[in-house]
Amino acid sequence: MIVLNAPWKPLLVFFALTALPLQSQTDTPYQAILQALAPKPALADSLAEAYLLFAEEQGSDSLIIEAKYLLGLAKYYNDQFFQSNRFYKEVLMANPKEGKEAIIQACWQNIGVNYDILGNYEESIQAYRAALKAAQKSNDSLTIAQLKLNIGLLEIKNEDVSTGISYLDEAHAYFKNQRDTFHLGLIYQNYALASEKQNNWQEVRSHAQKALNYFSPTEHYPEILRAKSNIGLAHLNLGNYKQALLFLRTVNEASAKVNLPRISALSEEHLGRYYLQTEQWPEAAEALKHAIEGYQKLGMVENMQKTYPLLAKALTQTSDKKQAEHLLDTLNQMIINTYNQKRNQNYLEIKAVYELEDKLKKIQLQQIAIRNKNKTVAILLALLLISILSTGLATFLYLQKQRLTQSLFLRNRELSEKNKTITAAQQKGVAPLELQSNSTLQEDRDKGFETLFDELDRMIVSQKLFLDPELSLSSLSKKLNTNDLYTSKAINTYANCNFNTYINTYRIEEARQLLEDEGQLLENKLLSLKCGFQSYSTFFRVFKSLTGLSPTAYKKQILENKKQ
Repeated sequence: MIVLNAPWKPLLVFFALTALPLQSQTDTPYQAILQALAPKPALADSLAEAYLLFAEEQGSDSLIIEAKYLLGLAKYYNDQFFQSNRFYKEVLMANPKEGKEAIIQACWQNIGVNYDILGNYEESIQAYRAALKAAQKSNDSLTIAQLKLNIGLLEIKNEDVSTGISYLDEAHAYFKNQRDTFHLGLIYQNYALASEKQNNWQEVRSHAQKALNYFSPTEHYPEILRAKSNIGLAHLNLGNYKQALLFLRTVNEASAKVNLPRISALSEEHLGRYYLQTEQWPEAAEALKHAIEGYQKLGMVENMQKTYPLLAKALTQTSDKKQAEHLLDTLNQMIINTYNQKRNQNYLEIKAVYELEDKLKKIQLQQIAIRNKNKTVAILLALLLISILSTGLATFLYLQKQRLTQSLFLRNRELSEKNKTITAAQQKGVAPLELQSNSTLQEDRDKGFETLFDELDRMIVSQKLFLDPELSLSSLSKKLNTNDLYTSKAINTYANCNFNTYINTYRIEEARQLLEDEGQLLENKLLSLKCGFQSYSTFFRVFKSLTGLSPTAYKKQILENKKQ
């Protein structure tokens, strides 16, 4: 039987229902979800969402970071690359503390992978460089070399061939020293791509042959076929048609057998190019049609754009000009539809990512401004404008506070003198009349505290002081020109609670109002910051205590009410 610590018990039933048992007594749900990502991506996605809900209920920043990292991986395995990057960025913006360096590095690296798949090479390079910086801090030599290999490839794809080769050379030195044949093969594949960009087909063939020599003992079929495809393409451009056809047919047949659709589509395109150069128009048209069908299934729009003019050329040469024109129109519309479909699918995801980034950046800037003691010129100018507009109100409030303080002081002094009189009278046996007078004085003193409470309550509501995370009993007393004892007494007497409970009640009411207005777009942690809480765990505890629901559950209730 698997024995879980108390915090994990709420997830045990969920794991049992999904038939995903923990592998050992030391496994955690985090490790179990990691193991499920590749074989069961859809299930892992659901589990990661449940894990995030559980982490938010616990109010644990560490668990929330783990859950969002898992969601990033799950979205990647489900081909939801924009959503994947959204969760990775949320992890990075949470500024994980010590012990999470590996997750930080992995997030940057995975963001790079996603952008590479989406064809956004510049963003991918930036992400990989951030991952490289993290790896260099931890002195992880293997990861550093792998990242340089990836950056080199992307620089080449982004047309900066010389920079790309420089990165590849650095990676090559490390892997050669380690005798790592697989990574050496990848490097020579990328050297071949660089030579192709420079239109040096002799070098393409040479580098691809070296890559094939490294990959052959590993039986890594995708890379073996990719190397053979590059060799065939090089022979084709060098005019060695027989050798080109031999390699290209081998790749085409093998990729179909082992179900490698990407390589299969590429090999069909290369065969089509071969038939075009050798003026075998029907064969060229057939191969290029297969290539386009493969690219369409894979969503490889750029490859489709490069291939359909070749197909049109082949059809034109077969005297089928009408079909060529119809094909061009059809493929053009298909590309437009593909772009529109992707845009519609990813619009909300992209919008959510940018909105989240914008909100978090604004919060960080606000926190820096509050804690920054050296005021900038811009802040001084802003304060000057505000002071001009608020001078009248500030003067009125100051005078009113002064009068209140003076009144309390005089009443307390009068009470002290009468107490002395009552004490002396009691010693002489004349207590009853003076005690009645003392009762009247106590009523006056209570009225003074009531006035103080009315003043502080009005100030807190009108100026929304409760949104200030640095607000304390002392700072509030200074604003009222009184002492902590009087302020605390006024709150205890007329609010029937202590200072913290009194302030937190206003903060939770503000949170409820924000949830009503902004709903599902507002993250719990962001909500706690906007309402004046320094600690998310405190916000979670107080919110649940006052509303009877967790923030997440409260959001769901609002959503259900709106649906009704």
